[in-house]
Amino acid sequence: MKLQLWIIGAVLSQCLVFSSSLAGVLTGSLEYRCKWWHESQMEGMDMNKPPAKETEVVLQKWEYSDPIGVPHPDAFEVVLVLKNLSKQTIPSVELIPELLWKVGKIKARSSAKLETGPTLKPKSHEGLKSGETVTIRLGEVGFKKYQDGLFQKGRWPWQLETKVTIKEVSTKKELLRLSAVLPITPGD
Repeated sequence: MKLQLWIIGAVLSQCLVFSSSLAGVLTGSLEYRCKWWHESQMEGMDMNKPPAKETEVVLQKWEYSDPIGVPHPDAFEVVLVLKNLSKQTIPSVELIPELLWKVGKIKARSSAKLETGPTLKPKSHEGLKSGETVTIRLGEVGFKKYQDGLFQKGRWPWQLETKVTIKEVSTKKELLRLSAVLPITPGD
């Protein structure tokens, strides 16, 4: 029973805004986005002369199983979407991202362990009005450079987990924590 209450409390604490001056709710999500080819561009594509990648897509996974149809960008962005569900403006917030890479031997996913790799710098965002939804680009992850460095050592980044802590600037109180996971699979 204690464990169940703790889990319920942990889930609720991720959604509620904890501030003495605020009586509202802040929600959000994290996504990985990149530019890739639109489906119409992929039809009959000449890989020796590919067109520009102009369509923004949300990455569910990074996988090199199909050179055209499955996105596997050299770089991608971490994007935060926040919504103020309260009837009050939420003052300026600080966004603190943390990237956790699960890295292991290239042929042995089970060998992967958490370690540091490319990071993103903290950002701030001016207040969110009541009912407002904002999209904040936290930064670009230069994946290819990181992956190439690991690959030369027989290693592979099997997963990226991004965590973002959102704090009220004036009080330093934590308002929300979010995380997103990106599975990463090499080609055959």
